[in-house]
Amino acid sequence: MRRVIVSLAAILVLLPTTLAAQRDTALWREVEALNREMEAAFNRGDLKGVAAFYADNSVVRSATAVAANGRQQIDAYWAGIKDGKRWTLEVRGVTAAENTNLVYETGKSTLVSGSPERTSVVGFLVVWQRQSDGKLKILLDYYHPEPQRPSGL
Repeated sequence: MRRVIVSLAAILVLLPTTLAAQRDTALWREVEALNREMEAAFNRGDLKGVAAFYADNSVVRSATAVAANGRQQIDAYWAGIKDGKRWTLEVRGVTAAENTNLVYETGKSTLVSGSPERTSVVGFLVVWQRQSDGKLKILLDYYHPEPQRPSGL
């Protein structure tokens, strides 16, 4: 498991710097469109619709814990967000793994929910898997705290 986390950390560091020129690819546009659809589902209160973007065998996790594993837990994870207000996703990097059906996305998530409002800002690595019908579904949703920039920068 430690090796997987180290590998994920390396991807998080390398993807944003190596992929800046790829923003105009068809794959980037496809992933960007999926992110906009997920935001729209959340913003209209369709949390089951957000969960539908995940594969049945997907995992949501942080560096220290698994938050959801498999369809039932993914559905419960999203249903557990109470009083969702708005969600924005910033795509920072997209690349396809060679000779596989996997696509890697890095980005930033800002989710506002609750009363009083609570804002969650995290960085993420999402591994999308192309399904037999050609659609992308999330296989892994790995989130981590966004690094704080020193003041004055």
